[in-house]
Amino acid sequence: WLYWMEDADPDRVLTLLDDLWIIHEAKGWYRAAIDITTQALGLIGDSQPDRELTIRAARARAMMAVRGYSEEVEAEFQRVLALSEATAAPSEMFPILRTLATYYMGRSDFATAQDYGRRLIELGESSKDSRIRLEGDFVYGVVTAFSGGVDEGMPYLDRAIQAFDPRAHQSSRYRMGPNTGVTAPIASGLILWQVGRLDDGIARVEHGLTVARTLGHPYSLAYALYHIGFLALLRGRYEEALGYSYPLCEVAKENDYVVWLTLGTVLEGVATSGMGDPQRGLEMTETGVNLYQGTVAPPVFWPLILAMRAQVHGMAGQLDRALELANESVGIASPEPTVNPDLRLVRGDILRMRGELSEARTAYEEVAEGSAQTGLDLVELQALTRLVELRPEAGESESVGQLDVVYKRFDQGLEEIDLVRARIALEAGQ
Repeated sequence: WLYWMEDADPDRVLTLLDDLWIIHEAKGWYRAAIDITTQALGLIGDSQPDRELTIRAARARAMMAVRGYSEEVEAEFQRVLALSEATAAPSEMFPILRTLATYYMGRSDFATAQDYGRRLIELGESSKDSRIRLEGDFVYGVVTAFSGGVDEGMPYLDRAIQAFDPRAHQSSRYRMGPNTGVTAPIASGLILWQVGRLDDGIARVEHGLTVARTLGHPYSLAYALYHIGFLALLRGRYEEALGYSYPLCEVAKENDYVVWLTLGTVLEGVATSGMGDPQRGLEMTETGVNLYQGTVAPPVFWPLILAMRAQVHGMAGQLDRALELANESVGIASPEPTVNPDLRLVRGDILRMRGELSEARTAYEEVAEGSAQTGLDLVELQALTRLVELRPEAGESESVGQLDVVYKRFDQGLEEIDLVRARIALEAGQ
């Protein structure tokens, strides 16, 4: 590499970059991939617009994967956007479309990301490339499902899971980020959890972790460890969540993944708080957040981090700060009550802790209504459970009957914490 760089031979350098990228991506050496790509761009300048666009697109994804949304990353994506608009027919559309889909997903612009998902599916079908179609199914499925279209999005995620072949769909030229064989089952598992298929959801998330370990791909492993740890938090299994946070932080430190180190430390902080040490948990949570500063556009996971911070501040008795964070989380996520109702649930819990029962009741009612519209049975059950629990404090309601109806829809995970809590609320309210 150094020889051909010193010889200033762009054709040799670009040929070698293609192969070096595959090696660096497979090993999780994302910072080194950024370095060699930057060197190559410095050599070719704007002499080869098509190749510049392809390489910049790959570098942009690598930069976001490692650094999150810094000003430098935002500027790189804007450069890719400008180049893609100026280049009439790029010779390599896949890395460009996938990069722009990542960009808009990261900005929580799901409508635009969904459009790029469609274009990836069309490109995969026209080129008969299963790898491109797999990515298209994942992008379209996940953004559609998480923006309220669960019934429409899930079949695409199911197809991505079924089509994944670990022998054919591993590291490849200008590929970047967690492997779709890992992201598809984990994303769909979390959706299944929210719609009330609890056992199926757990099984899919666990399957995603198994695939990540089989692939031996560090970035995919970090992705899987975080999400299975987060699911453990949702299940009230704090010690289990803590057990996933340790290897996550280790992988993140070994590979200098700032984003995953942030998430791993926050995960550790929330779990520590849940296990009875809220002050220590608060310190750890804030330490994690401080690792990730200088954002200009909130990453797609940022509202969730704010909600987790709100919970930790609440457990530590800092209720004013907890409400501030919960309000910020809801404000960033979406103005629509049907999107991210789980974040609004956290806000309701903080209001209840503050003794603002009327406001908490209104928040829970909005969550119940929004989740009912999108078929998120577990979130609806959680909101109705809290409304029933509020009956002695906030007056009579019809929530007992509604909760009973929703509870009877469940035939999985009956011993999970939310189902147990719902049964206790029903017994007390009837």
